Amino acid sequence: MKQTSLIITLFALLVFKINGQPINDCSICSKQLLNADQLKNKSLEELVLLRNEIYARNGYVFNNYSFGYYFENQKWYQPASSNDEIQLSDIEQKNVALLKSLENKIQNRRNIAISDLKRLKTALNENDKQIINEFVGNIMIITEDYWAIEYLKKAMNHINLDDIHWNKNKGFYSVSIDNGFGIFKCEIIFKNDYLMIEVRNYGFSEIFEGFEYTPQSPFMITNEFFMWWKFAITDKGIVLKDVNGAG
Repeated sequence: MKQTSLIITLFALLVFKINGQPINDCSICSKQLLNADQLKNKSLEELVLLRNEIYARNGYVFNNYSFGYYFENQKWYQPASSNDEIQLSDIEQKNVALLKSLENKIQNRRNIAISDLKRLKTALNENDKQIINEFVGNIMIITEDYWAIEYLKKAMNHINLDDIHWNKNKGFYSVSIDNGFGIFKCEIIFKNDYLMIEVRNYGFSEIFEGFEYTPQSPFMITNEFFMWWKFAITDKGIVLKDVNGAG
């Protein structure tokens, strides 16, 4: 009896190990159903690549240059004479559906986060205290932290939320403004389940030629400083978790 129980336990552990094993390619996707645990750490871009690999392993010819170039350089790839001839098995169709559902979940979170950021940007520009407080009120007191609100507003107006560059689990946009005296840098960084908005005053302008007075700036250069806002990314939107700085 004990031996039977041991065998069952070992078998269960083996099944769990196989089913929970993370995958790096879709070489098994025609024979084995995938599960969410195997894919939980995959980025949107990695999920998209795995889904298209299922088609590629059936000979699919891609119009997309990036996919076409990538799969044509895989030793196993054999292009079909026509995409109309390609038929996915039941297992492959289910794996495609799972991958697509996980892609949609990640994409929806990104879309909601971007939508929230745009809403916050509009509220900052219109001085809509109610909406501003909705986004930052759990950490900041807008009547007391007005200087931090102003820097957040300045950062948001320099960041192009429609031009975020995505690579795996990260999104990034950065811009540096040289005003003739110093350099002001704004960045937004997405990583997994949080995003950072950062501002930084640093260095001298490319045209700076020494300590001098001008009507536009009676002071030489503002002090160097670094400030950031950290937001959690949830299925329901962004939530401010931390505000900090140095300088």
